[in-house]
Amino acid sequence: MCKGLSALPATCLKSAKDMKHRIGFLLHKADLHSDQGAGNSKERDSAPKSVPAEVGKWKESLTNLVNDSVGLPAFATFLKSEFSEENIEFWMVCEDYKKMAPHESLAAKANDIYDKYVAVNSPREVNLDSATREETRKNLQIAGPSCFEEAQKKIFLLMEKDSYRRFLNSKLFLDMTQSARNGFPCGVEKRRRGTACNLGQILPQFV
Repeated sequence: MCKGLSALPATCLKSAKDMKHRIGFLLHKADLHSDQGAGNSKERDSAPKSVPAEVGKWKESLTNLVNDSVGLPAFATFLKSEFSEENIEFWMVCEDYKKMAPHESLAAKANDIYDKYVAVNSPREVNLDSATREETRKNLQIAGPSCFEEAQKKIFLLMEKDSYRRFLNSKLFLDMTQSARNGFPCGVEKRRRGTACNLGQILPQFV
């Protein structure tokens, strides 16, 4: 499980910082959209949407959620509130690892991921059974693109059966769903009353 940030070496904070930057960028864009609402009504009606129309698809599957540019940081924010954000961090680094070019140092990256997320008592240890952990350790000898395939699949299924279901019942998700029902962004009538939807107001910052 996640340990206190002060207890982690600086290199172990990279994934959390990357996630913070991703979410901060999304929140910044949402704030810009809100500020631009001071223009004429036609401009406001055609402004970029603060909350994605795909929010309804998040309920269909965890795959839809984590492959959405706003759904992923929203889910990460929820996992942080449960002190289990290492699961989505691991899933993300595995996705990045699979996309690495063959000429890049796969072995070095694979060992780095293993030491941070898979090894017993690692700084961001994820919940894997001993068989999967050992299989992943052996895969390091080859360090191919599928090195973490089984481990990533296990963590995805764990999130799907556990935290994903709680996310769908969380206040965060319900607030975003309500905003989606009100329109993208909220309807003109609501904007006139100063209640336009703002992703920054719904999605709290990730550490």
